[in-house]
Amino acid sequence: MVDIDAKNFFNLYMIILDDSKTYPKNIIDQLNQRKVIDLLMNNLWIENIKRDRCIVDIFEDVEKYCNNNGIVGFHCTKEIHTKPYHKTGLRILNMRQHHSEFIQYLKDELRISKEDIVYFKEKLDYFRENNSEGREGTLWFCLNRNFVGEDSEDFLKYYGGEAVYFWFKEDRKITKLCKSIGKPVVIEALIEVSELTIFQEYGFGKTLVSNYAHSINKKFHTSDLEGFVKSDIPSKNIIQVHPKKSFFKKYHQVRNDFNQ
Repeated sequence: MVDIDAKNFFNLYMIILDDSKTYPKNIIDQLNQRKVIDLLMNNLWIENIKRDRCIVDIFEDVEKYCNNNGIVGFHCTKEIHTKPYHKTGLRILNMRQHHSEFIQYLKDELRISKEDIVYFKEKLDYFRENNSEGREGTLWFCLNRNFVGEDSEDFLKYYGGEAVYFWFKEDRKITKLCKSIGKPVVIEALIEVSELTIFQEYGFGKTLVSNYAHSINKKFHTSDLEGFVKSDIPSKNIIQVHPKKSFFKKYHQVRNDFNQ
């Protein structure tokens, strides 16, 4: 991943797609062109203007900037006190390893009965043997803050995410346990674009421009973006681990400032 200290690098160069305070000057200058403002004020969707030359120019410059400097992503999960993410970083999904660590945590920290340990282990083993790989080997991020919480509430509520809770959410015994473990956090991290897979052409540019458009035209619909990497995020790339409540409080304040 990016061979820099994200915490120091962030304030200088890092871009958050829905925070205009992080946009480089050349992007701001283009967004404030009269012809661009007219398009943003007189349309509702980024798809309606995505082929206008002045908008494409912004898309291309945003993509270039992100490719050169990386991008900020947000990962929703639960954190246990013995493994703080600012020290461990983030790992790609490895079902076998995650299941083994989950069982060990139940034994060491929660003092779960042997009968329950056997029950949980059999469930996890059966799942791995009878299901496809799914998102195995990937690590997913929301790439704009407005997207955090849209489809990630369960990741903040239940420990284990796609390795444990997601596949057993109909099992009340497991969900009750997963709900009791850890504290909900939103991890803000620096991601190298060359290692990031997204599913939209000019996805960075569309998300940035649509969010900027919404700040001056409340009827303009914002575009959300997610993506995944296939390599671990080291601790030096963790910008901040936000407790859930403080993240949303801070985000809404920034959002209000952005929209003024």
